[in-house]
Amino acid sequence: MNRLVIAVICLFLSLTIVLGVKSVEYGLFKDNITKKTLDTENEIILDVDSINQFLKHKKFDRLFTKLNKWCEDKDNRSKQAIYLSMFDRLAGQGDYLEALYFLRKAEITILNSGHGLIGDVYFRLGELLNLKDHPRRALMYYEKALIAFESHPEKNSPVLIQKQEMVLIAMARSSYSLGKMKSALKWADEAVELTRSANSYLLLSELWLQDKQTTKVKLNLRRLESYELDASQKIEYRQLKADLLLLEHKYEGAKNVLENLIIEYKAELDQQIVQLRELYYKLSHIERTLGEIEKGESYFKYYEHVNDTIELSLAKISTSVLAPLTMVDKRDVAWGKYLVVSVIVSYGCFLFFYWIKYDSKLSLKRELITCNSQDFNSPDSTIESIEKNLVDPLNNLMHLARSNDPGFLTLFYEVYPDVFNKLISLKPKLVQTELSFLAMVWLNFSTKDIASFTSVQPKTVQMKKHRLRKKLKIESDEDLYVWLKKL
Repeated sequence: MNRLVIAVICLFLSLTIVLGVKSVEYGLFKDNITKKTLDTENEIILDVDSINQFLKHKKFDRLFTKLNKWCEDKDNRSKQAIYLSMFDRLAGQGDYLEALYFLRKAEITILNSGHGLIGDVYFRLGELLNLKDHPRRALMYYEKALIAFESHPEKNSPVLIQKQEMVLIAMARSSYSLGKMKSALKWADEAVELTRSANSYLLLSELWLQDKQTTKVKLNLRRLESYELDASQKIEYRQLKADLLLLEHKYEGAKNVLENLIIEYKAELDQQIVQLRELYYKLSHIERTLGEIEKGESYFKYYEHVNDTIELSLAKISTSVLAPLTMVDKRDVAWGKYLVVSVIVSYGCFLFFYWIKYDSKLSLKRELITCNSQDFNSPDSTIESIEKNLVDPLNNLMHLARSNDPGFLTLFYEVYPDVFNKLISLKPKLVQTELSFLAMVWLNFSTKDIASFTSVQPKTVQMKKHRLRKKLKIESDEDLYVWLKKL
């Protein structure tokens, strides 16, 4: 009875918190924003200077107000263009929640009017999913976008051909993230065949570089010298040159290229925050390789600052909302009802399955205790039977780690209580995800294994190890696994 009461209380508390958070998050997606308006007596016009100022100083309330006013008497095509343009600017500078607001506005305009390209929405949803480390789901939306563009009556127009190329490039990058180099090269080749533009050649060079085909990369870079590149393409071109020098172990040359790049294109890189993050990370690696530890640490701090900005912004968006709207109620009444019902059903299911899992764990624990006590007390007990009872929980623990099951940390505590207690007593305090990560390292899983279990890139695991080493003040020459085993 006590457990039932606790479950009901948890349900209502969780429901209250989730509805509060969702109301704030989804409030940004409504057609009408009830925010205090400045300049209400004056006519609002769209001027680039004021929009740039709002973006630069992150005055989003005024930005939303001005653009909503401007869009009131405009046709749907103009609205879609400005909404998608605002998404690209905001996403470029790392304000992803505000960018998603404009993407939803564009999608609602398309669904309500029956005009426009839904492929633009699919493509940008894929971009956000890629940033949140969901390349498989991103690839699904890229494919939807490609179908939408290819099935359009004006698919052979220059604008739509450029959009198709843009999607093919994104599909190639997602395929590479999933370890499918063959598929990535196939999409890249299709992009080159479609347009033979600088963007497609840059992508192909990037993939060949990853595949260590330096001769082909040099050939493409020479080809690109005859193109008129815009600022974004020049940044990517210079990065490729630096990466090529790194592959040839010409660290000083790569360092000069990247440092000059940051100086020359500072304004553009401020609007391409993901590329800026990569530049700082590469410079940190180069300086450390050259023995300049202090400079390496300095660049790594810049990298961490930019990375934290991106992660904090992405954390405001739950992955569940990154899906197309299938129906839009103009009064937003049905939306609220469906949200409440879905939250209640979801949490009901969660509590039900948690209850089953909790009971099964208790049953398993009772069985282990009973079996162990019987084995030790029985005169007929053997070393083999005792070992079997002790090994089974370890096998279960390994299975939970490989499937990235939330119950992994709980079972780790049951199997290794002393180790767990030492981990939670570390200063500074560690959060649950960090404890799970350290538990996997303690079990001697490799970087590649942990990356596979948690569905991230090995580089992400290496960065997490570096952060934990810094947080726990572990010497740079001491192995993290060895340090943990000494606890």
